[in-house]
Amino acid sequence: MAQSLPSLANIEAIAASDENTCALTTAGQVRCWGDGLQTGEGAFTTRLSPGLVKGLTGVTAIAAGGVHFCALTSGGQVFCWGENGQGQLGNGTTASSFSPVLVDGLVGVTAIAAGAAHTCAVISGGNVRCWGGNANGQLGDGSTLVRAAPVAVSGLNAVAALAAGDAFTCARTTSGALRCWGLNQRG
Repeated sequence: MAQSLPSLANIEAIAASDENTCALTTAGQVRCWGDGLQTGEGAFTTRLSPGLVKGLTGVTAIAAGGVHFCALTSGGQVFCWGENGQGQLGNGTTASSFSPVLVDGLVGVTAIAAGAAHTCAVISGGNVRCWGGNANGQLGDGSTLVRAAPVAVSGLNAVAALAAGDAFTCARTTSGALRCWGLNQRG
């Protein structure tokens, strides 16, 4: 039988990684529970109930990767936290973080999506930037190099929405076309 979490109310969105869940409240706060690295509390804190992610306000969207989370703020900035072995936090390093870190060089972000070890964002004007693991070309920059900071997706603009799987990414353009890149093992 499903159970309610007593410390959560006014939830706008939820996202789940391999070992954590985060909820976005209508007040623009993020609350997470589960494995200690991904709770966003600034220290390793395994939580059985939701705790407040420190330093985030005005959040409008959240995305969960395999072992990391990202949040989009009303100011168009992206903050990520959790494991970062493939640069999926987007701050130019591969050092994991217990607290949200600002993604390098992104402004005017309108949407985010996260895969197992990569993250992508739509920026104003409909262009897409991706970062993190790229063994299968899921960053869309024409390479298979790991990128610890955002890179432009080649030949793609006018994007309205994004979705990411483990090792692939898809975008819907404003004209309704669907474009995907990355692992195509099962079509």
